[in-house]
Amino acid sequence: ILIIWGLVILYYRKTLPQITPQLRFLCVFLRGAALCLLLWFLFKPIIHITFKKVEKPRIVILADVSASMTISDQNTKRSSRLLDFFQSDNYSTLNRKASVEIMTFSDRIHQVQSLDMLEFKGTSTNITEALNHTITSDQKQPIRAILLLTDGSHNTGLLPESRVQQWDIPVYTIGFGSSEDKPDIILTEVLSNKTVIMNQEVPIRVSLRSPGYGGRQSSVIMRTGTQEISRFPIHFPEKGL
Repeated sequence: ILIIWGLVILYYRKTLPQITPQLRFLCVFLRGAALCLLLWFLFKPIIHITFKKVEKPRIVILADVSASMTISDQNTKRSSRLLDFFQSDNYSTLNRKASVEIMTFSDRIHQVQSLDMLEFKGTSTNITEALNHTITSDQKQPIRAILLLTDGSHNTGLLPESRVQQWDIPVYTIGFGSSEDKPDIILTEVLSNKTVIMNQEVPIRVSLRSPGYGGRQSSVIMRTGTQEISRFPIHFPEKGL
C-alpha cells in the first residue's frame, strides 16, 4: 500500500498542463484510494478477530438441611460441621478456582442467597431427587461436578444408587455424623397395587425401621392431604426393627 501511494505521488509530481496544488492533492487521493481498493479486492483479505474469555468450571454444592442434621455427634451438631466447611481453606480454594453455586435440599430444593439464611428444618431427605433435579435442570454452563454435603439419612424417594448409572456428572460426597444408628423411626418402603377398585379394600405393605425405639409403641396414620383415612397402633420389638 505504501508503494502504491508513493508511485501515485511521484506520478502527480509534475503534470502537463500545470494544475493547482489543491487539484493535485485531490487527484493523488482519488487515484491512490482507487488503487488500494483494487488491490484489496484482488487479494481478498480476511480479517480475523479473536476474543479470549476464560470461564471457571461450574461446581454445584448440595447442602442437606433436613432436621437430622441438627443431631449431635460427640457433642457437635452435624449442621455446625457443615457450616464449618464453608469457613474452611478447602472451600476458599474451591471458590477461588471455580464458579460455585450452593443449593439446599431436604424434601425440596432451594437456591442459596446467603449462608446466614440456612435453616435445618426439612421434614425428609431425598438425595436422589436433589441430584436428579440439579443434573437435568436447564444449564447455561455445563456442571463439571457436584459436591454433596449430607449425613446420608436418605428416607424419601428412590435410592441414589438406583439412578447413579444414568448420571454423567461426577458426584463427590462429604459425610457428616456417625455410622451408628440414632434413635429414629424410618419409613423405608411402601408397597401397594397400582390399580385399585373403588370401594374395595386395598392391601398396603409398610416397612419401618426403629433404631433406639425398642419396646415402645406408636401409631401408623394414613392420610390423603389433611384428611385422616386410617390409623392403627404398632409395637416395636425390644431390639428395634
